[in-house]
Formats: sequence, structure tokens, C-alpha cells
Amino acid sequence: MLEVFRRKCVSTPAVLLAAFLFLASAAWARVPEPYQIEPVQLDPAAKLPKTLTDGLDPQGLRLFTFENGVRMNVCDIFWAKSVSGQEASPTAGKSPSPKLVYGNLRPGAFVGVIHFLPEADQEYRKDFRNQKLKPGYYTLRYGVMEAGIGEHGPVPGDFAVLAPVALDTNYARAVSKTELLRLSRAASHTKDPAVMSLIEVTVARKDFPDVSTDYAGTCVLQVKLHMKAKKGETAGQEMAMAIVVETPLEEGEGS
Repeated sequence: MLEVFRRKCVSTPAVLLAAFLFLASAAWARVPEPYQIEPVQLDPAAKLPKTLTDGLDPQGLRLFTFENGVRMNVCDIFWAKSVSGQEASPTAGKSPSPKLVYGNLRPGAFVGVIHFLPEADQEYRKDFRNQKLKPGYYTLRYGVMEAGIGEHGPVPGDFAVLAPVALDTNYARAVSKTELLRLSRAASHTKDPAVMSLIEVTVARKDFPDVSTDYAGTCVLQVKLHMKAKKGETAGQEMAMAIVVETPLEEGEGS
């Protein structure tokens, strides 16, 4: 009996070490290679409503990565030909909000369309809150949503809010926040809207469009949007924007 006890004491640390190394190697395998982008054309076979495609640049970007040496196409993103800004200064008559990076955009304004590709694993078809989304086309609209809770209550943040294209078919209108929440919940199928976080542009990265991946697997896409010309302007200006397209894979995700 004593000999059995000794063997268990000797073998247990070895078993634990082996288990740890296995889990560590599995976790490492779940981190994808850096994301990449390439040009892609809007597929006519998608049969999107003309009231959407008229407002889209048909030249978009395809996001892809590699897992275990195998290429995985994740999504295609097509940007609006022009994006509506605030009709009046968002800070006129009130204190400016230091939390909003894109407060010059009109809430509910059409920003573009994202197509989550059916060949992508579901772990890559998710929003900022890790809500899994079905393959298909979704509109992207600018929205100010709760980004967290601060010392003085909810903290507002900039987001691209997703909605199924079957329910959001007109690029030319700005959608109210109430309607945007309703449409986006139809994408997430939960009480929380499907959103992607908009963050500050990294000034050090000079190329547009540009994609970066951090050590944890967060993918940020930087682009330049064309703004609609304001009264008195002959042409709209360009605005740089950064969007978090992919968040890190959680435990148990990935191949």
C-alpha cells in the first residue's frame, strides 16, 4: 500500500505537467495568424436591394486569415459611397463628450455592408460582445451605445451597428436609435444589439486601408470614409476610421 501511494505521488506532478502542456499548446493553436485583406467586388448574385447597392462602393475588402496552414475567408466589407455627418455641431450648446471619437457622424447613418462568409467558422462570425452571427449580409450604421459603466454611470461609445439587409434596405435614410436597436436585435437574436466597436485611428499606421492584429488576436481595420458634402462644399472630405472586426477567440474556440 505504501509503494502504491509513493507511485501516485511521483506520477501526479508529471500528469499535471503533461495536461498543462497540452492545454497550453491547444490554446496556442487557437490564435490565428495575422489577418490580411485583399480587394473584392460586390457579387451580383447576392441580389441586394437596389436601394442599398446604389449607396455602396462595389469595390470592397475581403478579410482572411490562416488556421493550421489553411486559408479561411472571414468576411467582405463594402463601404458607403458617402456617409452623412451631423447636420449641426454635436457639441453646440452643450459640453463636448470626450468619449466619442466619431461624434461628427450622424447617428443612424449608413456606413456600409458586411458579408459574413458561410465558409468561415462561427467563431469568426461574431460581434464585439462575442455574439455569434449567422452567415449573410448586414448593414453597418453608426450608433452611440453604452460601452461600459464608469464612475458616473454608463459610458457612451462609438459603434457600427449591424442589421440584416432584409430589414434595412434604404441607405439614404438615417435610422432612429429605437429602430436601430430593434433591427440589430434581429441580427443578434438576443436583447443586445449586434455591434462592432469603432476606436481611434492609429496615427503611426499611414496606409489606408490597413489591417492589424495584436498578440491576442484582435483585428482592427483602418479605412477612409467619404463624407457627404456639406452646404457650400463642392466635395465631401475624407475621414479616417478604425473598426474592430474580430475579437480574440475565447476558450474552446477555433480549430
